[in-house]
Amino acid sequence: MLNNRIDKMTDFESLKLLPKLSERQKECLSFIASYVQKNRDYPTQKEISCALRLKSNSAWGYTEALKKKGYLTVTKNIGVRNLRLTKIALEFFNENKTQK
Repeated sequence: MLNNRIDKMTDFESLKLLPKLSERQKECLSFIASYVQKNRDYPTQKEISCALRLKSNSAWGYTEALKKKGYLTVTKNIGVRNLRLTKIALEFFNENKTQK
C-alpha cells in the first residue's frame, strides 16, 4: 500500500506545468513551428512580424517572451535564422494536440 502511494507521488512529481502563453505568443509560436515544417528552416524576425501583421521589429518582444518562458532558444553565430524551438515548445504542441 505504501509503495503504491509512493508511485503515485512520483508520477505527480514528474508532471510539469508549461508556462502560460498569451494568445499572441501562441500565434507566434505556432507560426514559427509551421514555418519550420514548411520551409525546413526557421523564420527571421522580419518574417514573423509580417506573418503576425506587426510593425517591423515588434516580433522581437514576442520572441523574447517565448525565450524567457523556455519555448525558444537562440543559437549563436548562425545569423538571422537563429531561433530554435525547445523541448518545452514541442511538449506544448503535443499537449494541445491531445486536448483537441
